[in-house]
Amino acid sequence: MSLPYTSSYLFSELEYKFCILHAQIKKTNQFNIMAKITETIRTEVTNTIYDFFAEECEVDLSEINKNTSIINDLDGDSLMFLELIEIFKKKYNLNIELKTIGKHSVKNPVDTIGELIQMQLLIIEHENNIINLN
Repeated sequence: MSLPYTSSYLFSELEYKFCILHAQIKKTNQFNIMAKITETIRTEVTNTIYDFFAEECEVDLSEINKNTSIINDLDGDSLMFLELIEIFKKKYNLNIELKTIGKHSVKNPVDTIGELIQMQLLIIEHENNIINLN
């Protein structure tokens, strides 16, 4: 596979694939079409959330799983949730308003890491249209 040159730097295969994936998500979202959630995106979201809570809550990564309660087990709070939203908005170039996420969250509260992963995947996939789900 021949990789392109950009600003005289040769992309590694992984960097190249990430750039293509990011461009696909950005292009998809630009036209308000649902982004396709690939296994790569699912894994990235899961790892980001696990790493975030391990660091912020000062717990070992092995103590976190999909059934871990964010509030009861990790002493997490809503500010952490907002931080994560901002991380994903930047990472995936999302166009979503916090009030839309808030409205969705009232109808679909999140307690566990697994529920948070699912919500974040829905946000990436549907952006502001998340409010029209259910």
